[in-house]
This record gives sequence, structure tokens and C-alpha cells, in this order.
Amino acid sequence: MDSCLPAIREEFLRALAQRVGAQPYKVWFSNLARVNLSDSTVKVSVPNSFVGNWIKKHYGDSLLHLANEVVGHRCKLSVEVSAEG
Repeated sequence: MDSCLPAIREEFLRALAQRVGAQPYKVWFSNLARVNLSDSTVKVSVPNSFVGNWIKKHYGDSLLHLANEVVGHRCKLSVEVSAEG
């Protein structure tokens, strides 16, 4: 998976924080999950399946919509349980 430039990733994360709000962003994306953006995939690493399912259900559409805008084409969402969260 080719990682996007850091500036593009930062633009994506700023837009995500604005879209979901500061507090939900802090709880779900700063504390519980790691989000990486590649040329075609939004990869969310989570500590357990509960967090992964919650993020997919409540933020999946927003993640994809923002990634498509930032990258310029359709992306897919990958949510994976990882010990590193």
C-alpha cells in the first residue's frame, strides 16, 4: 500500500476532525484508532472489534467521502484490529 504524502494525510485528518467534531475525533481517532491514507485505501487500525465496528457504523461514510475528496478518486475502507490500535 503506497502511503500518501504527509501533507495529504494531514489535510485528510484535519477535514475528518472538522467533519466529526473535536471531541469525537479525539476519542475515536486520536485515542483509540490510527488512520492511514494511501492512494486507494483508508486504513483504520483499532484495538478491538467493538471499536472497529463502531467506527465503521458511525464514521465509515465520512471517512470514505473525505478520502475521495482529498485523493481525488474512489477509495476503499479497511478497518483492522491491531495490537498497536
